[in-house]
Amino acid sequence: MDKTNNENLTLGQNFIKDSKLIPSLIKTAKIKSSDTVVDIGTGRGKITYELAKVADKVVSIEKDKRLYEEAKENYANFTNIHFLNIDFLRYKFPERGDYKILSNIPFNSTASFIKKITDIKNPNPPKETYLIVQKEAAKRFSGRDLVASLIFPFFTTRIIKKLDVTKFHPIPDVDIVFFEIKRRNEPLIVPAERLLFSDFLTYIFKSRSSDFYNATKKLLTFKTQKRLCLDNNISMNTMLREIHPAEWINVYKVFRKQATDTQIKVIGTHSHYKRNDSKLKKDHRTRNRFKT
Repeated sequence: MDKTNNENLTLGQNFIKDSKLIPSLIKTAKIKSSDTVVDIGTGRGKITYELAKVADKVVSIEKDKRLYEEAKENYANFTNIHFLNIDFLRYKFPERGDYKILSNIPFNSTASFIKKITDIKNPNPPKETYLIVQKEAAKRFSGRDLVASLIFPFFTTRIIKKLDVTKFHPIPDVDIVFFEIKRRNEPLIVPAERLLFSDFLTYIFKSRSSDFYNATKKLLTFKTQKRLCLDNNISMNTMLREIHPAEWINVYKVFRKQATDTQIKVIGTHSHYKRNDSKLKKDHRTRNRFKT
């Protein structure tokens, strides 16, 4: 196995070895001849190649210089492929027009990639995203934690189907699925309030309390809490992780009507959390380098 392959395996990359799987996934995603599709982590270009036979335009993103050059050379005859040698986390999404994503991404990049795809700072997120990911990751982004609750008002998520692990190399030792993220035509929270909503939820989930009453008591009166519990079929003792994202939207809309000084308590919480999270990850990477 060459150096490039070794590097990609350490990134959690599992390559598709079944030639029939990619066209099948493209058909499942209903990619059309008028679509612009982004392929993240192109590798040697198998998905890019199949997409280029169907879509109007394909944007191929590959961080590894050798793989980028190889894919670019292999598919030079395709005039509808735009090759980019760049880290996806530094990629700037199109400012206008609809586009889709269909990719087999490194498993250990799933969280950072999906957070970028659904980032509140992106004014034009992809209309549809289709990713090959670990089942547990897909369940998390469709679940009831902070990340899933932040995504829910603006995107729908679902596991389309489980995939046969024997169609990949190396064979993953976890279940993998074809995962869909769709931008809502009508957001459940107006875009202008997305940052306040993110601050509100982050404030609650990152509090030292795990139940509804204690996590929200500094933002809502006891009377308001009781009414919200009644309206949303939850209790004061309900754990945060048990509350559906749709119910958090109801809670937020009541909070939004509170006095300005109450809202000020949460402002900046989401950005602060992201900075701290980024610092922790950077420190973790530094420690790992010193260990090797």
